Amino acid sequence: MLRLTDFIIDCPDTMKLAAFYSEVTGRPIKKGSSAEWAGIRFGEIELAFIQVDDYRAPQWPDTEHPKQFHLDFEVTTSRPSSAASSTSARR
Repeated sequence: MLRLTDFIIDCPDTMKLAAFYSEVTGRPIKKGSSAEWAGIRFGEIELAFIQVDDYRAPQWPDTEHPKQFHLDFEVTTSRPSSAASSTSARR
């Protein structure tokens, strides 16, 4: 039987992206996280970020560099965190 353990996101700056998701979810960045690999635990699943040289972000709706995934979060408060307010995060 298979069990999902990690959802890994390529990025240019692991700690910056981990800090964003840590703030908007209220979950701590995993101890031992570094510039090469950072993670946030969600029960049995880790949302992880891996540093990729020459990272090229997807452009939406550009079909040459389409989005590769999206994350859906259920929101339980009507007040967005400062991280969500200062980025393109949307309700």
